[in-house]
Amino acid sequence: MPRIGVFDAERKALHQFYYRSKPYPRQKECVDWFQQKYGRKIAQSTVSKSLSDSFKHLDDAKSLSSIAYRQWQALWPILEVILFSWQQKIEYRGGLLSGDILLAQSAIGNLATLHYYV
Repeated sequence: MPRIGVFDAERKALHQFYYRSKPYPRQKECVDWFQQKYGRKIAQSTVSKSLSDSFKHLDDAKSLSSIAYRQWQALWPILEVILFSWQQKIEYRGGLLSGDILLAQSAIGNLATLHYYV
C-alpha cells in the first residue's frame, strides 16, 4: 500500500485532539482516532512526529490548506516549477516517474536554470 502524507490541517486536528483531551490519550488512541476521523491509518511514528515541537506552528495558523504537506520553502524555486511542470506533462500522458528519474531531470534542469541563480 502506498504511503500517503498527512496534510497540515489533519496534523492540526490531531494536535488539537491530543492537547484538548484530559488525560492525554496514548499514541495508539491517536492512531485509532485518526483512522476513525479520516478513514486511513497512520503510523505511531507519524503521531509522535505530528505532536512534536516541529509542528507547533500549526496551532497558530489561521487557515491551513487541506492539501498542503510542505512546511518549508524550496531552495531552488524556479527549478521546482520547471520540474513540477515536466512531471505533470509526463503523468498526463500516462507516464510514471520515480524519484531517481526526477533527480536525474533536476540535474539537467539545474544546469539549464543555473544562470538564473548566479
